[in-house]
Amino acid sequence: AVSMKKARVTVAKVLHRWTSQQLLRGFNALRFAAQHHAHQKQLMRSVCFRLQNKSLALALQSWAQRVSDVNRQRNILSRTLSRWSMQTVSRAFSTWHSNVVTLNHGRLVIARVVSRWRNSVLLAALNNWKQNIESRRLVESKAAAVILKWRNINLASAFEGWKQCAQKQA
Repeated sequence: AVSMKKARVTVAKVLHRWTSQQLLRGFNALRFAAQHHAHQKQLMRSVCFRLQNKSLALALQSWAQRVSDVNRQRNILSRTLSRWSMQTVSRAFSTWHSNVVTLNHGRLVIARVVSRWRNSVLLAALNNWKQNIESRRLVESKAAAVILKWRNINLASAFEGWKQCAQKQA
């Protein structure tokens, strides 16, 4: 009776330690996953921020180039006005205006195409990342199920051995 009580206490301690270790491993895995998720989120923010800053820099550079072009065209136009008569100036101004309108339209079309391309590249990268996360979660859940099944098999085997040992002693 005393040895059975000691055996029960020992088995209870072993089970408690084993359960505590399993819980600690589970919490550690959860903490690691949360830290990894936070790191991935920060990385995605950083990438998006860099892409936005690059877009702003390109827009500013384009604007500066356009201002430079407009100033250059203004200088050319003023020299032309001083050389030509009013009729010639009128035709030149009309031509310049149509060129500017055509150039602006072309730049608008190119800007739209580049914007759509950037958005599709970002969307493809985001979708690829989401698929990787989903497949990883699926693999982790399958692995957890296999480990749980294996633990239950080992636990059942251990209890069966303990039961047989207890029956031999009784």
